This record gives sequence, structure tokens and C-alpha cells, in this order.
Amino acid sequence: MKVSETQPPKRITLGELPRSPRVVAHTALDCGWDVRAWLSIVEAPPTYYVNSSEENAAGDVKIAGHLLRMITVEARDPNMPLGFKANYISKSATGASFQDALVVDPVGIPRELRADYKAMKQVRAKYETSESIKLRTDDVIQRADLAKLAYNDGGFAFFNQARFSAARDLDAWLAEWQSFSAIKEGPK
Repeated sequence: MKVSETQPPKRITLGELPRSPRVVAHTALDCGWDVRAWLSIVEAPPTYYVNSSEENAAGDVKIAGHLLRMITVEARDPNMPLGFKANYISKSATGASFQDALVVDPVGIPRELRADYKAMKQVRAKYETSESIKLRTDDVIQRADLAKLAYNDGGFAFFNQARFSAARDLDAWLAEWQSFSAIKEGPK
């Protein structure tokens, strides 16, 4: 999606936000963060049919290009490099659906180090017997399994940035920081 060139992004108040982004914005405010919200008009490209059917030919327009409202909520802690930028797409004035969020976390977000090593399909050479191709294939599969075991040992790495594609991940991350800010401030 491309931001409209005719309508630049404009700043909006938190009261103008639909429910989902407003809840996230107020949670960040409760943590003592600076919060801003922006409204952009984005152009959604047309969608086309891939396959032919009785009603439509391949390449016919399925959904025409249209304009959508993109709401961006930016929040940051004024005391440390901590914050997020969350994007929501709104098709109506009352609702918005979560698209993605980029978070910056000074502590780091743990990610398990995982890789899925798979043996490539072995092609039989002209000179190979069926027994030798089986031995070679078994050896390649065994090496891939060993590499998978060696790498996928349950180890973690910490990354200072993460992109969330689900709202529940952003909510969980924000809830952790909200609990830290409550500890920092002490009982009310």
C-alpha cells in the first residue's frame, strides 16, 4: 500500500482514535510515555483474478483499487530508548484492524534460535548403483539431522527491535512494560 500523495499524514488526537488503537495508546500513556497518533490515507492496489473461471478471465479486476485510512500510533519513553510504532487499517470511522508494530526494547526481546535443516533431494548419477545412492542419501539426511540438533539447542538471542504482526504480541509486550512502570512508581 502506498501513502496518498494528495493527502499528507495529519496528526489526530487520541480521542479521535477507534477503539483498538485508543486502548493501546492509553496503555502507553499509563506507562508515562509520550504518545502521538497520525492518520494517513493509503491507496490499496486493485486485486486481480489469477485463474480463469466461467464468470471471469485471468487478469480481470477482482477488487478495484480503493483508499483506506491508516492510523499510526507512536509511543516512546522519554527516559530511555523504548517505544513502539503500531499501524492499523480502518475501513470505517469506528473500527480499525491491527496491521503490524515495530518495537524498540532496551532490555531485548528473546528469540529462540531455530533452523529447519532439511536434506536436499539426492539425484542419482549415471555411475551410481541403487545401493550407493541410498548410502549417500542416508548420510546427507543424518548430517542434516545432526546440524538441526546442534543448532536447535534451546539457545536464545536478545534483539533490541522486533516486528509484531499480531496485536496480542504487542499487547503482551506492552503489558510487561506497564508492570515495570507500576513497580518503578510504587504503590498508589
